Amino acid sequence: MKTIDIINCYTILKNCLANRERKIPSEVYIVLLRNFKKLGPVAEDIDTAQRPIMEKYAKKDEDGNIIFRDGNLFDVEENVEEYGKEWSALLQTEIEVTFDKMPLEALKRCDEERFDPLTQEEIAMIAEYMLQE
Repeated sequence: MKTIDIINCYTILKNCLANRERKIPSEVYIVLLRNFKKLGPVAEDIDTAQRPIMEKYAKKDEDGNIIFRDGNLFDVEENVEEYGKEWSALLQTEIEVTFDKMPLEALKRCDEERFDPLTQEEIAMIAEYMLQE
């Protein structure tokens, strides 16, 4: 699985699980939670790997600190092409991830009226990585 896909899955799972009021079938919730916990350390490793790239290319203030805008975005001072190559290589790195899976019947239960619906993004992620074959 490419690191960019890991980051995307981790973000989707984080957002899905953040609302404790949300009603999700327990068999779906446990698979999502377990996969979120599996991806957490991998996402941290990716974050650690990106730090040297940021330090090397990001604009910095007079104290040498990276200047962030809009949360975690930053501007590249120079060598934009080299930055792009390094960043792209990091995002395309393959990392083996093994997901817990659920049966399609469990996912279909999310459509029951007593549960909150999943977003299209959540359904697509589950279909891609977390459904039993």
